[in-house]
Amino acid sequence: MRKLVWVALAALIVILFFLLTLPAESAGAQAAEQNKSGVSLGIYSSQLADSGNGTTAVMQAFMYGYDGGSLRAFCQPEMLQQNIIILSHAQAPGVGAELSEKLASALARCGFSSRVATADDALSSKNAAIIAPTGAVPSEFVGKEEELAKSNNRLIVLVLLSGRQIDANGRMSTLAESGFETVGLSPGEGEKAASDAAMLAMIPKNLQKSLVAFSEGNGTIAVAAGTNFTYCRLAYVSPLSCRHADSGLLAKPQGSLNGPDEVLAGKNAQFEFSLPDGSEIGRDLKFYAATYCGREGVSHKEIAGGKIAEGFASRFTLSFQQGGKCTVNIEDQFGRLHAAAYVRSLALEAKLVQQQGSRYEYRLLFGGEGASGPVEAWIDDGQKKEYSASNGTLIIWAAPSEGSHTMHFSYSGLSAQSDFYAQGGGLLETYLRLGVPAAIFLLAVFVLLRAGRKAKYMITFPEFAETPTEMLGADAAAIVRAYGQADRKRGGFCLPAYPEEIGKELLAMMGKKEGATLDPHSVLRALRELSQEGVFAEAEGAFVPAENMSGFSAQELCMLRLLHDCMLERGVPFRKGAVVEVKKGGIEFSLFRGRKSVLGKIGRNERVVLFESREALDEFERSLGAPDEENAMIKIAMGNGKVRFAAALRNEILGLLP
Repeated sequence: MRKLVWVALAALIVILFFLLTLPAESAGAQAAEQNKSGVSLGIYSSQLADSGNGTTAVMQAFMYGYDGGSLRAFCQPEMLQQNIIILSHAQAPGVGAELSEKLASALARCGFSSRVATADDALSSKNAAIIAPTGAVPSEFVGKEEELAKSNNRLIVLVLLSGRQIDANGRMSTLAESGFETVGLSPGEGEKAASDAAMLAMIPKNLQKSLVAFSEGNGTIAVAAGTNFTYCRLAYVSPLSCRHADSGLLAKPQGSLNGPDEVLAGKNAQFEFSLPDGSEIGRDLKFYAATYCGREGVSHKEIAGGKIAEGFASRFTLSFQQGGKCTVNIEDQFGRLHAAAYVRSLALEAKLVQQQGSRYEYRLLFGGEGASGPVEAWIDDGQKKEYSASNGTLIIWAAPSEGSHTMHFSYSGLSAQSDFYAQGGGLLETYLRLGVPAAIFLLAVFVLLRAGRKAKYMITFPEFAETPTEMLGADAAAIVRAYGQADRKRGGFCLPAYPEEIGKELLAMMGKKEGATLDPHSVLRALRELSQEGVFAEAEGAFVPAENMSGFSAQELCMLRLLHDCMLERGVPFRKGAVVEVKKGGIEFSLFRGRKSVLGKIGRNERVVLFESREALDEFERSLGAPDEENAMIKIAMGNGKVRFAAALRNEILGLLP
């Protein structure tokens, strides 16, 4: 009888699931069909614009079929090699002729076509990446580094025997040194070496590579170029995919457009446009400032023009009403481009991503990028409360009355708002609106499960398959208690714990003997499900209960966990906070929470401002180039040894601790 009841309940669940998910399921099937072709990456348009003391390449790009990889962008004055040559040449013993085929396959995977050529043919080529699957440096290229550079050629050698060269007849000899790019080749690992060589052909080692926060759809990518002519490339790499897209030659317009690198949305910004001496003399021209944010034209304003004389220049004011990466183009009445400038418009944008009961998840963008740090939020005319955003994600717990409301946000001097509707009736009212099948389901659940059984998460042990497998159920409360025990062993600072640490305490709570092991993936699955329900928060593979975050983001708590572990290793006492003092070290670590965290309440200690990544640190350092008073004070403090920056990396932190 009990089995029949559960079968009936399961059938009702299936019916409700069908009613709720049919549209989403159809959309998911369409998306899966689109993704069969893999990742698509391309550049709609690109231009080179003035920016600060240099130039910036601005590319309107697209990517579809994102599969968890990373996108990098870089520029160089010379043409990026699209001509890929696989060298036909004698090989060192143990290399194998099949390596050339593996190279061609790896290059094709990244979107490159390749051809096989002799050494003489390769040396006469231009703008080529020459890959030598020879196991040693081909003798024909030794001493010809300068000749290759003049033709904008690169030689990449797959090296099995270092310090050796090989001639066309296969004779080996000693090689003192060479300036060629090399990829290590080990016996039996030809596919890995071929893949590494393809990566090196796509992304040269000597270029500054910028990691781009870009995953799906259309977007604007800006890369510092520094020259008046440049070639740029986007390179995407994941375990499953490899793609690239090139801009072609980008040239700066003849005129100059000087203005701020960054502006606050809604504020006025001053620009100065000038033509080079001897340009357009005697012509009667009208000029227009056309502003584009992304691919969208947002304003078109006539500025001073007239009959052009020597040394023509004009000044004008613009106001940016929306946030994002923008370009200002100076065009005449004939549509000719005379100058361009790249500007980041810093606006605050908030979008409700998910609403589950009293949990509201928002996507918060500052200047078109994810905001991090303290955020003030309040509903309608209610009291302001401080929260913490992490990489654009902001979680707010609230229980307003049923009806329409407005959530207000304040961040870095800017404000935003987002309207939402609060469901006052809760779960019962939601199911009743779905009709009779849902009502039957709710009644069945109430009758059969009124004892209030909690959801169980199945934990598997032991870890290895050689011994019989056992599965035990653990509810959310048990997993939270296991976290608490793991945290207490580290001092009780409410810092994130890893699945294996929580799993170890679960074993102890279940009465398993010392030395028993479990499958960490089963713990990870349970923690991920609890994170989706808002019980835990995750960052960098570690987890912390949402109720224990105390105003910190999950990413900030991960940084504090790393700092705690490093200080413990050095025997230095740790005290949790946004600023952590290192006693007897004369320094303090401050979590980066916007510019106020750099100089705010600074005392006698040297302050180390801790950033979540090297990319975040580099981006902040670039922002210090803007001419304003706060940036000047930060630079003075750095010059006086009062402030330095560090990324949340183990080696960097250990290098600063006494």
